[in-house]
Amino acid sequence: MTEIRVGVLLPRSSLYPTLSIDLMSGFKAYLKKSGVPVKVFSENIGFGEVEATIYNKVEKLLLDEDVSFVIAFIDQSEAYKLVPLFSKLNKLLIVMDPGGHIPTDWQTSPYCYTLSLQAAFGSRLTGELAGTEGAVRPVFATSFYDGGYLQCFAYQKGIEAGGGEIQSNLVVPYVREDFKISPLYDVMEQKQPDSILAQLSAESGDYFLKEFIGSGLHTKLKLYASPFMLEETWLNTIDYPFNGIKGHVTWFQDLDNESNQLFRTTLGDQSTIFSMFGWETGQFLLLFSAILSKYDGRIADATHDLETITFESPRGSVQMHSATHHLLAPMYITEVIPDQSGKCKLQRVDTVPDISEKFEQYIKEKPEGVFSKWTNTYLCI
Repeated sequence: MTEIRVGVLLPRSSLYPTLSIDLMSGFKAYLKKSGVPVKVFSENIGFGEVEATIYNKVEKLLLDEDVSFVIAFIDQSEAYKLVPLFSKLNKLLIVMDPGGHIPTDWQTSPYCYTLSLQAAFGSRLTGELAGTEGAVRPVFATSFYDGGYLQCFAYQKGIEAGGGEIQSNLVVPYVREDFKISPLYDVMEQKQPDSILAQLSAESGDYFLKEFIGSGLHTKLKLYASPFMLEETWLNTIDYPFNGIKGHVTWFQDLDNESNQLFRTTLGDQSTIFSMFGWETGQFLLLFSAILSKYDGRIADATHDLETITFESPRGSVQMHSATHHLLAPMYITEVIPDQSGKCKLQRVDTVPDISEKFEQYIKEKPEGVFSKWTNTYLCI
C-alpha cells in the first residue's frame, strides 16, 4: 500500500492552549485505527494572520516534502489565496475552518474543500430559534474579540428571520476584567428586552456569565448562547448557573451514534470538539485519497465524486455541499443542564430538521457595504 504524504498547518491559541494537540491527537488516532500508512509533516502558522507565513509554510510542504495533501486550520478567506498554487501542482487543500467568519464569496475550486465547525451557521440558527420561542426583543452581547467576525451578522439575520429585532448591544471589552453589566439596567428600563443573544467564546463568556448572574437579571432575561459559548471543555468546569440556557452546536460529548462512540472510546479523556475535528479530518482525508486513486491522482477528473462524498462522522451523517465545497454537518439544539457534580453539560433538545434548506438560506445572506474583521483565524488569539 502506497504511503500517503500529508502536510498539516497547525494554529496557536491562547483561548484553547491545547487546540493543536487536540487536533493532531484525533487526526492521528483515526489514521492509526485505519491502518493506512500516512506520513505527516506539520508546521505551525501562529494565529493565522500573516499571509506570507502561511504561503511559505505551504510552499515548503508542497515542494520540499512533496505532500499530496495539505490540511490547514485557517479561515476560508486565507485559504483561497493558496488555491492557484495547489491548482498548478495538482495537489489538494483541505481547510479546517472553525466557521466564525462567513465567506463573502462562496467560490469553489476542484483543489480546495472545507470542513467547518459551523460557528456562524450555529449562531444564525440560534437567533432564529430565539425568535420562534417568543424572544423577539433581545439584547445582543458580544466581546471586543468575538465581535470582529461575521458570526455576529449571522446572529442578527437569524433573529430577524425569527420575527425579532435587537434592542441594544452589550460588549465585553478588550480588558475583560473591566466588563460591567450595569448598562443593561438602563436598557431594561428604556427598551424592555426579553432575552440575551450571546455571541461569546469561553473566556469572555466566563466574565459575562459572572456579571449576569450577579446582577440577578438572569431571572428576567432568557439566555441564548453561541456555539463556542457552549464548548464543553470550558462548560464542564463551571458551576451550573440557572435554567434555560439554549443554543446550537455541531457536536457534543454525549451525542448518540456509533461513530461518536468509537471516537470517544478511542480518545477517552481527550474527546473534545477539536480532537473530534481532527478525527473527522482523518476520515475525510482517507476517503478523498481512495477516490483520487481511481483517477490516478487527477484531482480535476475526480471532482464529481469528491463533490458527492458522504460519511458517518462523530457529528452524525455529513455530506459535501457541492455548490460551496463545504462539508455540511448536522446541528443540534441543546440546553445546558447540571451533571452529577453540579457542573454544566449539554443535553440535546432536538436535531435541526431540513439542515440543507437552512444552509442554503444562510449562504444567500451577505453583508452589504463596507465592513472590517480580524485577520487571524477565529479562536486563534
